[in-house]
Amino acid sequence: MQSIIFLHTDYLIFCVESKNFYIFEFMGIFGVKKNLQIIAFILFATLISLSGHARDSIRISYLTQIKQTTSPGEKAYIFNRLSDLYLDIDLDSARTYADSALLNATVISNYRQISDAWVNFGNSYFFQGMLDSAKVYYEKSFEAIRLTTDMDEIAAALNRLGLIYQAEGFHDEATDYYIKAARFYENNNNKQGMADVYNNIGIINHHFNQLEIAKTYYLKSLALFRKTQDKAGEAQVMNNLATFYTESDQADSAFLFIRKAKKIFVEINHPSAEATCNLNIAILHNRNETFDSVLYYLDGAESLFSVINNHIGISSVYYNKGLYFNNINAPRQAITALNKSLETRRKIGNKNSILECLKALSEAHEKIPNNALALQYFKESQAFQDSIASEEMQVRFQELQVRYETEKMDKEIILYKKQAQERRNQNIILIIGISGFMLISILFFYLFRTKARLLSSQEEYFSQQEKMNQLQFEKQQAENQLLEEEILKQKEVHHLQNEKFQAEIEHKSRELLTSAMHIVNKNKILAEIKDTLGNISSSSESVFRKNANDLCKEIDKNIHVDSDWEQFKMHFDAVNKNFFEKLELQFPNLTKSDMKVCAYLKINLSTKEIAQIMNVSPAAVHKRFYRLRQKMQMEPNTNLTKFFMAF
Repeated sequence: MQSIIFLHTDYLIFCVESKNFYIFEFMGIFGVKKNLQIIAFILFATLISLSGHARDSIRISYLTQIKQTTSPGEKAYIFNRLSDLYLDIDLDSARTYADSALLNATVISNYRQISDAWVNFGNSYFFQGMLDSAKVYYEKSFEAIRLTTDMDEIAAALNRLGLIYQAEGFHDEATDYYIKAARFYENNNNKQGMADVYNNIGIINHHFNQLEIAKTYYLKSLALFRKTQDKAGEAQVMNNLATFYTESDQADSAFLFIRKAKKIFVEINHPSAEATCNLNIAILHNRNETFDSVLYYLDGAESLFSVINNHIGISSVYYNKGLYFNNINAPRQAITALNKSLETRRKIGNKNSILECLKALSEAHEKIPNNALALQYFKESQAFQDSIASEEMQVRFQELQVRYETEKMDKEIILYKKQAQERRNQNIILIIGISGFMLISILFFYLFRTKARLLSSQEEYFSQQEKMNQLQFEKQQAENQLLEEEILKQKEVHHLQNEKFQAEIEHKSRELLTSAMHIVNKNKILAEIKDTLGNISSSSESVFRKNANDLCKEIDKNIHVDSDWEQFKMHFDAVNKNFFEKLELQFPNLTKSDMKVCAYLKINLSTKEIAQIMNVSPAAVHKRFYRLRQKMQMEPNTNLTKFFMAF
């Protein structure tokens, strides 16, 4: 009977069934035969897959930010984010960026970023299934974060160590780390952290078949995830509850929780978790012999695993396809699928997962029948099983041998005491002295070698850092020089543009004053002609007087002609942009004649010049000024010329 998959906090932890041993296969899933039960874990990072274009855009953005900052702390933070970005596509690049983050963070003793860099190193080895290396770096991360006051990050580091020990099968140590993490989260009132820990403790109890206790912790975790509105965490716990209901033979409840979990993972765009849910549903259909739906969900899982380039996940899909084809008595199709799965699993080298594939292949060849190949795969599976059993027996033998040697030594010491107490004392002193001398010698030798290695490592580290700082300095100088040249070019362009603009303004101002003075001179000349005609008409004959009066009327018309104003307004608008629009917006009750006066004041014309342009007396102009102040709600002594020149 095949179990479905656990979803662990921060990782996907898959549950499968086997006999008398743990199966650790990273980033993959595999199934086994009926009525053989124990839990094993497969760890896969829950990084949301980015499209290549989006990832490149983010990478370029990060690299640009690095160029723009000289702060080691900011650089360390950005390098750590780049390392996160590459964890699911290129582990070598992820480690390179983590190393850069570590170098920059070490310069200023930024322990938070130092811890994050060690975590990224640990994750890179964790995803490759190298638990020993991952544990070393997680422990380094914990030692660094302990030097800060960030309680949540300290708890997260303890939680990661719990994950490692749990994956290695040391459940007591894992539980101890989880409880320590829980205390930190409780003291800091971090509900989401508590939800993570409850979920992890539930998985451990699930492993030991304490199903009701596991269910209690799952429900506590689910309640906290819902309270913090953590959809991903909620879906993870739902999947674990589906596992619980599967093992409790409540298939309907199991299907319900798995489908709810899948719906959430689809909503939050989490393809790896969605693929896992599809695989779980296929496994449930397979064990419930509702075979029509199995391939549909397996194909869905394979498609999603392909999108995120998870070859081991795909190999697990092929393994489950092999089980499905064996169940429906299609052995040739089963063999094709199982061979694809076995090819990947042989590369990993995990004997337990290879063993399961070999057993399934033996069964498929037996159904063809091809007894020779069936026997061959059976013998190979037995060899793997004997190898695993041999390793376990060797560990057991070593434990018994140590116990036997200890008991034998105790008996000899007692006997020796009875026969020769004095001799025993002398020998003990001699042995202690020699042993102490040897121990001290070994200790000094070890310390000397360790110190020598440390000094060599430090010299190499500082040499690399010096080179890196020199390159960074040279690069920064080059960038600063380019920036200065660009600034000088921009200043020169702006200077030329300003000179051109000032020349245009001066030219337009001259045109405006020329236009205004033209109107003033024209009206002045016409007024003088009118006065002369008036003097002549008063002393002339009636016929001449009539002609003189007609000429005066014609002069009056010419003085008031609007074409002069339109020409003046065109030049005025070129120099004073939007003057009339702003004036009308701020003082909407001004007439067209008022606006003309405002424009004349703007160009600093005198009262006399305004009177000549408008063909009125200076007194009439002063009256217009008085009415303007009233309309504009100004003090009587306000200088209108200064006001409009600044307007």
